[in-house]
Amino acid sequence: MHPTPEFSARYLNTASGKTEAYYILSTRPEEAEPFIYLGFQRPPSREELRRIIVEQNIAALERCFDKIPVRLGDVYLVPGGLPHAIGGAR
Repeated sequence: MHPTPEFSARYLNTASGKTEAYYILSTRPEEAEPFIYLGFQRPPSREELRRIIVEQNIAALERCFDKIPVRLGDVYLVPGGLPHAIGGAR
């Protein structure tokens, strides 16, 4: 998750957050159903998210998301503050 403009202004002494975009150019040949994670569909509590991060519990983090299938040419805007990842953990 990248900072929002509000977070950046308060803690990083800058007015800019970080927004990015995914433009799907290709996928891994071995990945039968390519996907991204974009935003928590089942948000953890603050305490649960802290525990997941400290323990590096990838399975628990993945359970917070739904897989969003992607195809070549798809475009996704990812504003600051939105949890996201490309594909699955390796």
